[in-house]
Amino acid sequence: MAVHFESFHLHTEARPQSVDVTDRVKEVIARSSVRNGIAVVYAQHTTCSVMIQQDSRDTTYDGTQYLMQDLLDVLESIIPTCHREGQYLYPGPAYLEHTVKNLGQSPLWSLNTDAHLRSCLLGRSESIPIVDGELQLGEFGRIYFVDFDGVRARECVVQVQVLGECPVQVRRTWEWKEAIVARRKPVPLIRRVDCVRLYVPDLEAGLAFYTQQLGHELIWRTAHAAGLRLPESETEIVLQNEDPGQEVDFAVDSAGAAVARFAAAGGTTIVPPFDIQIGRCAVVEDPWGNRLVLLDMSKGALVTDAEGHVLANAPPERKAEA
Repeated sequence: MAVHFESFHLHTEARPQSVDVTDRVKEVIARSSVRNGIAVVYAQHTTCSVMIQQDSRDTTYDGTQYLMQDLLDVLESIIPTCHREGQYLYPGPAYLEHTVKNLGQSPLWSLNTDAHLRSCLLGRSESIPIVDGELQLGEFGRIYFVDFDGVRARECVVQVQVLGECPVQVRRTWEWKEAIVARRKPVPLIRRVDCVRLYVPDLEAGLAFYTQQLGHELIWRTAHAAGLRLPESETEIVLQNEDPGQEVDFAVDSAGAAVARFAAAGGTTIVPPFDIQIGRCAVVEDPWGNRLVLLDMSKGALVTDAEGHVLANAPPERKAEA
């Protein structure tokens, strides 16, 4: 009997989301060379599920298939979405203290009790027979990975284990190397360039130069900094009058997790994660001495008044529907 294992990553948004992974599972089975056996598709996350369902073709405006939206609506009546602390027993104070102090996570990320319960109810794996190299899904069946945890965007892992009879048990060396590379290909750590920070001793003079003379729109401002829009880009120009020099900040999903991954890859932590207004920030250095500023938006985007003055943070909205 042959046993073949692979995993792949998915990026899910800050809302309950279902992703059709049928084709990717079929690719794993093809690489396994198993002709008759079974494929186990598994979600290692405790707020996710794997299920077999029909492709309903029609979707809501945010891209959710109708059948999946119907499922979310039914689950909402059984296990309501967690909107605030205290709605459920979990998360408790001891767990929150651990995640905030030891893992550097936002307390908002723990408002996902409904996702844990929905995952328990629906299960985290499916086992599908393989006959003559084909998954036995029926005429309409598709395999879906469902992330019920809508409190943040994140990277999820789907695991596939194939067991069964293989006509040729020994594969050529290059095939083994190809399979290993496919399993180990990392997910990009840096999501995008968040901003370019420029030092201006006089913030008002800097704003006048970049807005009135160069035409960049003001997005937000505080007493010591201001963000300007770059057309056709999510990157901002940030003018500030506190730290001389120029700096490029990179956006990551989680500053704490990014620092740990950077260090594991051979980099160095220069400044460990610390709080900033929109989330958490850290400074790392690669093996060649290049320093990178990594930040996340775990505290939410900035809320401003009509003149761009920062008033507060707006945490990512938690939607009941996908």
